[in-house]
Amino acid sequence: MPLVETLKYYADNTPDGTHQAYCWEYLQAVNYGQGRIRELVLFAIIKSKDELYLDNNFQPMMCVAVCNSTKGISGKAKINKLKRALLTPKHGISMIESYKTLPDMDEFCFGKGDPYSIKVENKTINGKRVSNITHVYSVITKQWMDIRGVFDSPLFIK
Repeated sequence: MPLVETLKYYADNTPDGTHQAYCWEYLQAVNYGQGRIRELVLFAIIKSKDELYLDNNFQPMMCVAVCNSTKGISGKAKINKLKRALLTPKHGISMIESYKTLPDMDEFCFGKGDPYSIKVENKTINGKRVSNITHVYSVITKQWMDIRGVFDSPLFIK
């Protein structure tokens, strides 16, 4: 039996509102049930740069951005909207350049920078609570960026 176990994060224990958080972990090809494969970006809520916010069960407060699996080429893809919102000057990419190229998601995860300001909204899906990230404060644009998906017809350039 291994000495170290992988922790399980449920992303269901963060209250609605604005929080400081680290981009914690990027999980790809997660089976979301009923044949749906998703990419999950988990965020850990913090009290300070060195302390996680714990719930009543002494578990880290976690929230999530649930993204459809994508090849990463659509500007409307939620994962790209999230990456664009997480950009900082240290990435060396301007907002204009971000519509052409973006760093890998792992470049934003824990240990790679400062915490982010995020907005969380809880939803109940199939009887389960999910603490969803809806907005991220962009330090580049100095405004809140809505990362929720937009479901409309595609725009084709002829």
